[in-house]
Amino acid sequence: PVLRALTLLTIIGFFTAIRAYWKSRDRSVEAWLRYSLVGYLVYFLVSAGVHENHLFLGSLLAIALAWQNARWWWTAVILAVAANLNLVAFYGWFGFIERRTVGGVDLTVWLAMVLSIALATMAIVLLRRDRAATSDL
Repeated sequence: PVLRALTLLTIIGFFTAIRAYWKSRDRSVEAWLRYSLVGYLVYFLVSAGVHENHLFLGSLLAIALAWQNARWWWTAVILAVAANLNLVAFYGWFGFIERRTVGGVDLTVWLAMVLSIALATMAIVLLRRDRAATSDL
């Protein structure tokens, strides 16, 4: 039942991103990359079995977005750092598996919570930025 609910949430998120893209009427490469990144973040945040190492593709989308418009540089930095923090949290700086706990909870769980909040905020900002631009039209 949980997997079905997550699948439904993922599909709803995808359709929300697609609908927002079509309503924006902005057919630039920048807009396409922005909404693609939002869709990817929906996948990353809601789908079951996704891990931080799956952020690599999202990092490429964010780099391409920053290439199109430098105001989005922060998305590329956040996704690149997030993807690499995962490796450090799991394997340490020297490649050995090191399990550390903070407050009795595995460090990787804390990392996942912080990244989920940061990436959800990023998706909201990417969509909200568009609403501000279309309200000026």
